[in-house]
Amino acid sequence: MDNRRMGLLIIVMLVVSFGVGYALSNTYQYFSLKNIQQKPVANVKEESDLINEDTQIVFEKEYTRCGHLVISEFNNKNDLIGKTVKEVKKQYTAENGFKITLYKEALIIHETIDDWCSRDKGKCRLKDFKGMVAIYMGPDGKNDHLLRVTNIKMNSLPQDTKKMILDGKYEFDNQQALNDALENLDEYL
Repeated sequence: MDNRRMGLLIIVMLVVSFGVGYALSNTYQYFSLKNIQQKPVANVKEESDLINEDTQIVFEKEYTRCGHLVISEFNNKNDLIGKTVKEVKKQYTAENGFKITLYKEALIIHETIDDWCSRDKGKCRLKDFKGMVAIYMGPDGKNDHLLRVTNIKMNSLPQDTKKMILDGKYEFDNQQALNDALENLDEYL
């Protein structure tokens, strides 16, 4: 029985020790975190920093309608050399959809555009137009416009092809891909 009592006593002491340790660590964290100041995550430079030849300029275009972010080279870098970030912000204002940030050695010009990106604008699709196969262009089936109507009658197409066109499955990234598909449908004229 002494061994059982000794084992039970050890287990009770371990549980109590664990509880006291947990309480002390929470108390320590509560009091020690109050005096810690957080350091900035990004190394953002002062507004007075000049843009020079070595400054990398990243141009971001965010298209709100399709949600795409296009990153490209900034073509007007020479216009910005010698200017401060503050001067660049006056030239590319938030009211015109720009956000300017200097991060490390890079100037980031972020433009928000309420439109579709050029890739989405260039999409084409085949649709039915009064019983004829027609070519539409635009980002999606709800925001496209009629380009032209072909001489191909919808009723002359195989049933599966006709269904795919009616379901909006004949969509292409550009007119060249569309023209290639139309060549295959020419046999149904």
